[in-house]
Amino acid sequence: LIPWGTADIFFPTDFDALGRLYEASAEHVWSGRTDVTPGKRAFSHYQQGAVMRRYQEMKKTTTLCSFNPMVDDFKNARFLLADSYGRVPCAAVDRAPAL
Repeated sequence: LIPWGTADIFFPTDFDALGRLYEASAEHVWSGRTDVTPGKRAFSHYQQGAVMRRYQEMKKTTTLCSFNPMVDDFKNARFLLADSYGRVPCAAVDRAPAL
């Protein structure tokens, strides 16, 4: 075996199915609640390079020779971005435990 932390492990993921799972679980969690306003659930998935460019993180991950491993090495990596608009009361966010 190779030493811990020296290799990346990726798992094949169906992001469309994962997004539908998110929507279903959000509906289950929030249905029937009267203390929050029902909102729209949404999800999208993007290639890692697109996320890096969108949030302008390129300068933080580009090497001196202009190589960017976050974009150039992980072209098949993706991000799932999901949200439940208007479903979490502000007070609940303030009380969330720190990670």
